[in-house]
Order: sequence, then structure tokens, then C-alpha cells
Amino acid sequence: MGKQILFHMLRDDCEELIKFVQERDPVIIVPFDSQTSELHDVKLPCDYSESRCFWNQSLLQSLQYKYIPDSKRGPYYKFDSRLPILEFTRSIAIEWNGRQALLQGRIYSPFEGQRDDLHKLEKWYGTLVRWIRKNWIRNPVPLLGGYVAPAAFTAYEKGLTLMPMFIPPLTPQWISWNVAQDGLRNSL
Repeated sequence: MGKQILFHMLRDDCEELIKFVQERDPVIIVPFDSQTSELHDVKLPCDYSESRCFWNQSLLQSLQYKYIPDSKRGPYYKFDSRLPILEFTRSIAIEWNGRQALLQGRIYSPFEGQRDDLHKLEKWYGTLVRWIRKNWIRNPVPLLGGYVAPAAFTAYEKGLTLMPMFIPPLTPQWISWNVAQDGLRNSL
């Protein structure tokens, strides 16, 4: 069964997380999937909206994409879900209903694979989760869960709307949920 930690973060927060991840372990950040089999590291991972992977080379010496010949989007390459890597999706800034908003990001793993690899992966994942819990704030918005990084929390206090991982439709329910954040924010 997979595990994830959800969060809202801005660029400065993302850079701080990446700094911690790469100073602690020999981690390379690579695209989650690709149109080619060639693997390359992402130089500025906080600039991309697509999912990336944290590849900890102390857990996995080499990494290769798996070819997916048939899919709705056509052929492409991706990583086998049984590999001891972590999927990283950063938060995305959007405008929603005339307001600045921030979609949730996450660190995720399906935790599949060989027993020894899983133990090491769970230990590493737990280290990242503990760092987030220690340095970030529990999300104040009901139903979202997860954590809010310091710069994102400051922006939230100034009116930024925190959203789930997807762009909600403009329905009365979502609009009222958005308005409820204003009341919640004012009570902080």
C-alpha cells in the first residue's frame, strides 16, 4: 500500500526541501516519465510543474526507464513502481475564481518491490516526512490535510487560497469552501 505526504509550498520552500534532500543523501532529481529512454537530472526542480523523482543513489545504484508502448497518450517511458524511488510533485500556483491559489504537492511511493529495498525506502521516506513535520505547519484548512511550508503559510495568511491537488470546478460548493478559508484565515 502506498504512502504520501501532502503539502503546499512556494519556490523558496521547494528549494529548502531540495537542499535538505540532497545534502542528506546522494539524491538526483529526474523526470518521472519521458518521451525518450535517456535519463537526465533536472537542474532546477522547483521550476517544473511535472512530477519528478527523488533517486537516492545509496538505495539504487542505477536507474532506467521502462518502455510503455501502448497508452492513451501514446508510447512513452516511465519508472517501474517497484523501484526504491520517491515521486515528487511540487505545489503549483494558479488563479482560481479571480484569486491566487496554490495546488497541493506531494512526496509519494507505492512501496512495492523487494523486502530489503522496501525497508530502506521506508526509512528514507520517514526521514523526509519527519523533516517536513518538524519544519512546516500542519495544514489549517479542513479536508486538505498535510502541511504548509513557511513561505506558503505567510502567503496564506495574506490571502492565498490553499487547494487540493487538482483544480476544482467553479461550483457553489467549491466557492463556499473557498470563502470559508477567509473566515478560517481571519481566526488565526
